[in-house]
Amino acid sequence: MADPILDDRLRESGQRLAEQPLPPGLRARLLAVPAARPARRAPRRAELAMALATSVALGAVLAGAVLNHRSSKSGPAPVGQRWHETLRVQVTGGPNGALGASGGSAWLTTRGTTHLFRVDAATGRTTLAPTLQPDLPGTGFPDSQSAVLVTADTIWVATDNRLLRLDRESGARLSALPISDVGPTHALIGDGTTLWAASGDVGAVYRIDVATGRVVATIPVRSTPAFEGMRDPGALAALDGMIWVAGEGTTSVAGIDPRTNQVTRTFAIPDVPADIVAADGTLWIAATGRIDRVDPATGRVTATIPVAAGSLATAGGAVWAESGNDVLRIDVASNRVTDRIDVHGAVFALAGDGDAVWVGSGTEPTLSRITRDR
Repeated sequence: MADPILDDRLRESGQRLAEQPLPPGLRARLLAVPAARPARRAPRRAELAMALATSVALGAVLAGAVLNHRSSKSGPAPVGQRWHETLRVQVTGGPNGALGASGGSAWLTTRGTTHLFRVDAATGRTTLAPTLQPDLPGTGFPDSQSAVLVTADTIWVATDNRLLRLDRESGARLSALPISDVGPTHALIGDGTTLWAASGDVGAVYRIDVATGRVVATIPVRSTPAFEGMRDPGALAALDGMIWVAGEGTTSVAGIDPRTNQVTRTFAIPDVPADIVAADGTLWIAATGRIDRVDPATGRVTATIPVAAGSLATAGGAVWAESGNDVLRIDVASNRVTDRIDVHGAVFALAGDGDAVWVGSGTEPTLSRITRDR
């Protein structure tokens, strides 16, 4: 015999569940559950208790489902799910060299040659710039002492004895600044008016006037007391009106004031740095088995990301790090690795390009472009 009171309570519970804001899939599953009664009836009190318990349980499931549905919109995506390798181009002509990128294109030198390759992201097409410098010493670009910097209308290519200025569109050589006294150049940074070059042989950073192509200042970083053990000032970053220098053989980082062309600040980090970049108002420094985030005002490490990394780059508001065959994206808000992309070859260089990052990998170089899912 039907119990009208129990039926009313069950109908009210079902109505309340139906009115909740459910994810579409869960709503379909819940509403599809048949409302069949068991063949054998329990006593009225027991049946009422069971109905109320079922309502509570379904309410808990519902609350959890709604919370999970909402958090999935704002929480971090699973590792490797938002950023992917969207272009992969094999470059033939020599082993890996130096990489630079800007405006949807990347430029790559190859060791032991005078070749400069350009890869266009829109077409995936690879073009070879005109012969850069027939009189490059030895067999062309050295094994590691070369660097590429791309600005608005110019490509700067550093070799072990000179700095080449090339037309961005044609690749034709515009000028060559002899820097044989400077020694191998491991890093270049700059803007439209000034170029900074880190030299390994003499332990100095050179300031170059872009308009004239002349060295206007030499900053002897190695002679600074904190840097007596430095072998190569091989990494540069610009932040808060300062040029920051890191290099092999020392755990110190130097800050050059462009107003005086002198080292005015130094601080020490826990380990010898491999690379340095600036992002979100702080310095990010790759060292052995870690990336340290450092406040340049105090020299204090504010966060440590426990990953083994070499090269660093910035793109899309994040820090990117090379780790073996993988490229890691580090979220600057949480200081956590949010994406890990396997490029199927040992990474030798990274270059940021707006919201994308270019990756050089493999001994026979491959260029990859990593972008976010749209």
